[in-house]
Amino acid sequence: VIDKLTFSNEKPEIDETMQTYLTTYLDALTVSEDFITAGGTWDASSIAKQRETLSEIIKTYWTDTFYQSNNGWYSQIDKGEFLETLQSTYSDSLLNQGYITNIDNMISNVRITKNGPGAAIYTCTLKFTTTTQGTTDFVSVDGNTNTTNANYWYDDSTSTVPVTETQTLTFEYDVQVELLRENGTWKISNLTQQGW
Repeated sequence: VIDKLTFSNEKPEIDETMQTYLTTYLDALTVSEDFITAGGTWDASSIAKQRETLSEIIKTYWTDTFYQSNNGWYSQIDKGEFLETLQSTYSDSLLNQGYITNIDNMISNVRITKNGPGAAIYTCTLKFTTTTQGTTDFVSVDGNTNTTNANYWYDDSTSTVPVTETQTLTFEYDVQVELLRENGTWKISNLTQQGW
């Protein structure tokens, strides 16, 4: 009984940790005014800066400890895999791509449950809309590489939108996160998404 009461008191901190992580990461996907005024094109320096910014967010909110419960979800990603995906996506392949100028996000259907001693599961529905100049690949909050090419799923994955054109695309999926309490702080152990 005491453990359940203690965990109930932990839920606001878990929710705040996840809301902050999701919002901070999504906000970091947008390019800065400096990037746009410098011509709005990726070069080796801007790619490295973006990769480092996103990597630091992962290092802040994730733990090296992988904890997997029998939760029925699949394709969980851990911190190491996430960082590898950032390394491979934010590379020379971005040189001719567009960029994200704005992201609006909405987090709903939040549910937090106990998952053992010092462990929790956070589930939510995440919906975010990207505004981009042209087409670009990016690594989302779930560690998967997505594209802002609206034609990718429907017509032709090789066609792209020129950087001079603005486009808007909405992503929505369910997210499940397993967290561990380490040194008094809740950290993400692994994350899974289901959706489109």
